[in-house]
Amino acid sequence: VAAANRALAAGVTPPRALQLVARIRQQYPKLPIGLLVYGNLVYGAGVEAFFASAKSAGVDSLLIPDVPVRESALIRAAGAASGVDNVFILPPNANAQTQADVARLSHGYVYLLSRAGVTGSETATRISKTSSRLFEEMQRNRSRSSSGLVGSSACSSTRRLNASKDISRLM
Repeated sequence: VAAANRALAAGVTPPRALQLVARIRQQYPKLPIGLLVYGNLVYGAGVEAFFASAKSAGVDSLLIPDVPVRESALIRAAGAASGVDNVFILPPNANAQTQADVARLSHGYVYLLSRAGVTGSETATRISKTSSRLFEEMQRNRSRSSSGLVGSSACSSTRRLNASKDISRLM
């Protein structure tokens, strides 16, 4: 919340953030640029309009974490129409159908969560064994997706950082 408040106080808005992306894209034309944005920004601007603006600014992919794959038809259509890759989250507790859907519908990469819970929370201190199993299964079944896999691990301590290395060895 503090970071969001600082950004708002500094006058940062989605259009201004995309202007920054456009300047970065101009300077580094081959740099892959992916943004994580929440659905309220995308839907508030109009899904098609947001994707078109993102593409115009030079965005390659969008990860919208609060739009699950099962509710993403409009997002997927806008991504396909604009040429912006949609990235979906694969939670550690995903069932077989969700795994298949995320693998099939993600473009660019699949974002694999390394553990369940709120990022940075102290209640979930171990990398999920389920995530390790899920990552290994996704690696074995690469035919499900042409996308790469990216792992996520919130590390607020050395212990968590060391535990996340176990997952990164699989990548």
